[in-house]
Amino acid sequence: MSDMGLNASIYEQLRVYADRLDCALVKLHGQNQAAANKARNDLADLLREIGSADTCKPGPPLLAMLLKQELSGRLEDLESTLKTLADVVEKGIPRGRDLEMLENIAWAIDKECLNAGARARGKYD
Repeated sequence: MSDMGLNASIYEQLRVYADRLDCALVKLHGQNQAAANKARNDLADLLREIGSADTCKPGPPLLAMLLKQELSGRLEDLESTLKTLADVVEKGIPRGRDLEMLENIAWAIDKECLNAGARARGKYD
């Protein structure tokens, strides 16, 4: 596979999760309670999927590696952080440090999507 193909594939894998995460975060804070409830369940499932080492999908391990690298100074153990966040999200709308961590996760994924997209277009070495 060429570098362009590899980076396009990385972008595509990350973009799916970034979209799911971003949409869920927006719906959590919207006025539609039914949409917020569904978003909480979707977000909790997504966090558990990323934190699961027991998967055959390529996305979760890629995301876990990315988050460990990008958030290394902000978390101690990614798997337990994601599990705790999933539990918090299932119980209600996250606030404070939990919301900040979710936004940091979204930022890290979006940042790598931008980088992978740029590399696929030949913008980086």
